[in-house]
Amino acid sequence: LPKVRLRVSEGMSGHILEWLTSGRLDLAVLSSDEPVEGVALSRVADEDLCLIARAGEGASQEEIGFAELAAFPLALPGPDHGLRRAIETVRRSLEVRLDIVVEIDSLPHLKRLAIEGDACAILPRAACQDEIAQGRVVARPIVRPRLTRPIVLARPGGAQPAPAVRRVLELLTQQVRASLLASRQAP
Repeated sequence: LPKVRLRVSEGMSGHILEWLTSGRLDLAVLSSDEPVEGVALSRVADEDLCLIARAGEGASQEEIGFAELAAFPLALPGPDHGLRRAIETVRRSLEVRLDIVVEIDSLPHLKRLAIEGDACAILPRAACQDEIAQGRVVARPIVRPRLTRPIVLARPGGAQPAPAVRRVLELLTQQVRASLLASRQAP
């Protein structure tokens, strides 16, 4: 799309929604499919979540049951984050008590705590691909039940998006699905 100019912004879900509803963004990728007034949502895929822990001697890469997460000190995003809401929904349904030692709304800091072994994080495997490949962390898929979060494309509701926005949405949908497939197939 040679005539389309992109500007990419990164932020927490609340900020992104504000930018979207105020017209500062044409589209967004979110990790929550909760309805928002004035926003059109399109669920693209579900992303598996993993326990991210420091790699090293005895570090397992095997699946882990959700209830087993209670044995690990966890660093998680705050309660307003879509990832945290997905975790809390399952936690409440299973009545599991988690050891949340710190709340941090920053992906780099969550990964840093896991790398250093100060706490484990619950993140999508794709968010830690480099650290996994470098042998700094391991990713243990969370099962019983399988823990996922939605990947949602969002745009201002109401009027149809401009043709360029529609085309970028199509390309973004293809790329998100391809990236998820690749991360699931990675060792």
